[in-house]
Amino acid sequence: MTMTYPTLAERKLARQRETDEAVRSLEQALTAFARDKGGRYILFGSAATGRMAEHSDIDVIVDFPDEFRSEAIAFAEDENWKRGLLPDVRPRDYCSDALIADAVETGKILS
Repeated sequence: MTMTYPTLAERKLARQRETDEAVRSLEQALTAFARDKGGRYILFGSAATGRMAEHSDIDVIVDFPDEFRSEAIAFAEDENWKRGLLPDVRPRDYCSDALIADAVETGKILS
């Protein structure tokens, strides 16, 4: 019996599919949390546009009421790590108006 191994291209494609599925799952989890707490996440960058590379991170702006902000940040980070994704989570207050405008225009609002 001959053993066959996936090519590098096949392994990369499989990893990309896994990452895409992880991002979709993350979007669902963040949306549910945002609805429950009355806030929103803004997913932007390559994860929002579907152009993630092998070492891309997940850019997320957290826009929640003060009483839920810390919990929302921790939730977003934890949900990324659970899925093997590298989070770059930022509170809205730490972002420039230009960054927020660009993220809203090119990204996905999860609420």
